[in-house]
Amino acid sequence: MKLSTRFNISVLISTITVLLAGVGMIITTLHLQNIQSRHETIQKLTLDVFQLKLLTDDFLVQQTKRAYEQWFTTYHKISQNLHHQTIFLESKERYLLNELADLHETLQPIFSHLTEQIESLKENRQNNSQARLTVIEKRLKGQLFVQSQRMIEISQLLLRNSQTHISTVQRNENVAIMVAILTIAGLVITNSYFMRKNILFPIESLRQGTKWIAEGDLDHRVTVHRQDELGQLATAFNQMIISRQHAEKELKRSNKELDEFAFIASHDLKEPLRAINLQSSILLEDYRNHLDESGKAKLERLRILTEHMTHLIDSLFQYSQMDRKPLAIEEIDLNHTLNEVLEQLQNLIGAVEIRIPRSLPLIECDPTRVSQVFNKLISNAIKYNDNVEKCVEIGYQESPDEPHLPVFYVRDNGIGIHKEHLHDIFRIFKRLHGQDQFGGGIGAGLTFVKKNIERHGGKIWANSTFGRGTTFYFTLQKAISY
Repeated sequence: MKLSTRFNISVLISTITVLLAGVGMIITTLHLQNIQSRHETIQKLTLDVFQLKLLTDDFLVQQTKRAYEQWFTTYHKISQNLHHQTIFLESKERYLLNELADLHETLQPIFSHLTEQIESLKENRQNNSQARLTVIEKRLKGQLFVQSQRMIEISQLLLRNSQTHISTVQRNENVAIMVAILTIAGLVITNSYFMRKNILFPIESLRQGTKWIAEGDLDHRVTVHRQDELGQLATAFNQMIISRQHAEKELKRSNKELDEFAFIASHDLKEPLRAINLQSSILLEDYRNHLDESGKAKLERLRILTEHMTHLIDSLFQYSQMDRKPLAIEEIDLNHTLNEVLEQLQNLIGAVEIRIPRSLPLIECDPTRVSQVFNKLISNAIKYNDNVEKCVEIGYQESPDEPHLPVFYVRDNGIGIHKEHLHDIFRIFKRLHGQDQFGGGIGAGLTFVKKNIERHGGKIWANSTFGRGTTFYFTLQKAISY
């Protein structure tokens, strides 16, 4: 089953469950509100029954027209309440309510008959029938009392039953809420487990695989045995690794052949050059007396050109091999490295003023290649300088864009570079001056410098004012400490 289908099913089940829980909560709440409304009505009915009992007692004592009217007013009020309370879901409530209604209906005839007897007693106080009327009055009062008392008992039973029903519904509602919460929590846990098992774990496996591949372990394979999208992704990922293995094998084979070709080509190209150089030297030595000055100059020029061509071939071969060897990264003190470079260039430095404004930082780099960078930049700063008082400054400054990234510089007061040539100086075999100016050279030094710096993840650039000097800036790695 596809991952998207599983996800849609999970969302559908979760949605239906939440909707059912919500509908159940709404129904339970409405049911509770209905029961509470009925309970309030039963409370009012109970109060009215109590009031009717009190009015009955009051009428029997006072026997006034006002008490008579209040009794009937309350009686009709109870009648209306009983008439509106015909729908009760509980059979016990329905039974009690019907009994209360029957008692209420028999109460009015008794009360009316009693009032008639009272009036008759008032009219026949001097008559012999007064004793018989008093007996009837007592009997009616007893019936009225019993009926009223029974109505009170029934109304109290209704009230207690209603309270019990409310408590039960509230308890059921709390249980329903807990069930809904537990159901939703279960859905959350289930979906979390589904996400972890079916999505997060395979993605983590892919991430680990990517990490191992990035570290060079091309034999690693992602093990996600599934038929969904993640399984297809894992299969495609493994196919990509296999393709990369084949590509790297082919690249290694091609590089090996290219290295062999470069070595053979370098050797085969230099062999005739060495022969030409040797023959030119022999001719100059053995036939010097037979050659005029023009011939000697031509042979000398031929020898110099063959040596220059040999240097060009060596530089090309060296440049082609620069990316083959990995960097030997280690923590070094650049002050120690710079001192070694200055000792190597001692003969070239001579009377040149070397300024180092402050100690250089500790960094992680390939010491040999960084030493070559400083060697070439310092030697060029001295070489391309025609001032009587030559000065070279080596230092660093903090990068304004990235903290803890030192920007190194080598500054001179030499001949400078025209602005339009600032990018050309890093091209291989690009010289801005003739072969016989400023010590000659083949124009590959700054190309090697740029390559070494870029292999460290840095960059190099130059600012210059023609006739006043040049400053070369470059970055390597973030400093360990200043």
